Amino acid sequence: MAIRDVNGDKKGPGPLAGVRVVDVCRYVAGAVATRILADLGAEVIKVESPQSFDPLRLSKPVPGGEPGSLNRSPLWANLNHNKMSVSLNLWHPTALEVLKRLISVSDIVVESMRPRVMARWGLTYKEVTKLRPDIVYVSISGFGHSGMHSDYVSFGPVAQALGGLTLMTGLPGYPPAGVGFSILDYYPGCFGALGALGAYYHRQQSGPGQHIDVSQVDVGAVVTGPSVLDRVVNQRSYRRPGNPPGNRSTSRPAAPEGVYPCKGQDQWCAITVRTDEEWQSLGKALGGPAWARDSKFLAADGRSSHREELDARLADHTRQFSKHELMELLQKNGVAAGAVQSPEDRARDPQLAAREYFRQFHYPGFGSRPTDVFPFKFSSYRVGELRPPPTIGQDNDYVLHHLLNMSGEETELLAKEGAI
Repeated sequence: MAIRDVNGDKKGPGPLAGVRVVDVCRYVAGAVATRILADLGAEVIKVESPQSFDPLRLSKPVPGGEPGSLNRSPLWANLNHNKMSVSLNLWHPTALEVLKRLISVSDIVVESMRPRVMARWGLTYKEVTKLRPDIVYVSISGFGHSGMHSDYVSFGPVAQALGGLTLMTGLPGYPPAGVGFSILDYYPGCFGALGALGAYYHRQQSGPGQHIDVSQVDVGAVVTGPSVLDRVVNQRSYRRPGNPPGNRSTSRPAAPEGVYPCKGQDQWCAITVRTDEEWQSLGKALGGPAWARDSKFLAADGRSSHREELDARLADHTRQFSKHELMELLQKNGVAAGAVQSPEDRARDPQLAAREYFRQFHYPGFGSRPTDVFPFKFSSYRVGELRPPPTIGQDNDYVLHHLLNMSGEETELLAKEGAI
């Protein structure tokens, strides 16, 4: 089954061709999950309305000086390409009935509302199974659908604090720094897509669907797992006192290990040396400086014992190179090294380009722009030409008339009542 393109074109079937997904999501986490499914070829239909649209549409920065536009946010575009849109005002009872009809002819529902919202609409997993008994139903929320905090409000930074990531990120003697990016908006979306795929495969094998309940806070605990285990077993705190600077690992000590200054302002390269052989390779790559042959640095124990002096010596040497030059030099000699890249660096990264990580798509309103696609490759499938993210209700005709067989009179009445 070829996936319908908003322009009427066809693209080759992906691994999820023929799978229909109803997207009842707001903000980032749910959008990440359904974007993965859409990139894999599923037909993802986003449900929103002009009266109650996804707030992500207003995310800044907005190009062109139009902060009030619902179709110009780059973040919205990044997370919602390859999707379709039907406008249903879910606070209207008739629109809810239409959504229920859509769910009855779909395979997967992904929602990222607070649990009581779906209950108020009569769209809990239990209720939805009455519409389609084998539905795969994915819920992504801050605290999950069970426990004393299930109805609490959460966004990525809140979940990161509760999950332990905020405390882990920072230096001794300073307040928690935080991660600097809402990764617990993104990771739960990935787990949500993974759960949807596992449940869909299970359904194909044995028949029943199921509910996948993803909690941002739970995912944060997964990410910080080793530190939690260390606390439970060894009563050690990850961060205070003595959390090491830079990139140093506390679980597998190495020396040198960290980020080292390079030529230019605020330019750095991460380096990790774990074995004596790698140390010899690093010294050779740097031209065999005398300090690298000092007896106290020749063995791993000596390098760890004299870590601060070693870091200072190495830093004096790395300043001679640009960060990418140093990375290439060390990597060619078998030493793990990576330039600390800015967003601008990543946009021009030749390795990402070779991997086709960024793809161009045309977004009406601000032209042709790059966006990322999922970071893994299929040997027999390649993401086709990306479709721009949908304007609200742009696929009403397809969904209401083609999928649900509604008449023109019915849709006119819906519009008159403010249901669409």
